[in-house]
Amino acid sequence: MTPQNLALSVLSILAMLLASAAWSDFKHHRIPNSIVFSGVVAGILLNSLLAPGLGFANKYAPGAGGFAFALGGLGLGLACLLPFYLLRAMGAGDVKLMAMVGAFLGPADLLGAVVFTFLAGGAMALVVATRSHAWNPLGQNVRVMLLGGLINASMGKAPMIDAPAQSAGKMPYGVAIAAGALAWVLWRMFV
Repeated sequence: MTPQNLALSVLSILAMLLASAAWSDFKHHRIPNSIVFSGVVAGILLNSLLAPGLGFANKYAPGAGGFAFALGGLGLGLACLLPFYLLRAMGAGDVKLMAMVGAFLGPADLLGAVVFTFLAGGAMALVVATRSHAWNPLGQNVRVMLLGGLINASMGKAPMIDAPAQSAGKMPYGVAIAAGALAWVLWRMFV
């Protein structure tokens, strides 16, 4: 099996895990730990077992650089989205899902996946606001969150985001994570 075929096999595992998580988040607004933790184990094992002998880290295989590489991606995935969880702007399942992506892709490619995820999330937020006719609540919520965070920060407190008075719509961010991570992988492979 060539490194390119092996890379596609490994990335298809990631794609299946992301699709399962996105579907669950879309249908039930929850990302099961069973998907995330099995994905973390798979990402670490695949990186640890396949990378050293195959020269796996190349244009066709973002990621795959060994055990430390996978753990670095996992930790960075947690670190990138943990502040949003602490601010109560994102669920714990979303943070864990991004950590799973990091276990597959490693630190450098995870950063690209995070940027693409934020772009996908922004596009999704616009769609949700448009479909639910919630532009006014959305604008008010953004203003309240920014001002409240700035006021708390200026007083030396943690910039906590309180629940908005009126929801602009619930968005399954696992879908954005799946779309952004897979878009990044395709970008890396084909551009």
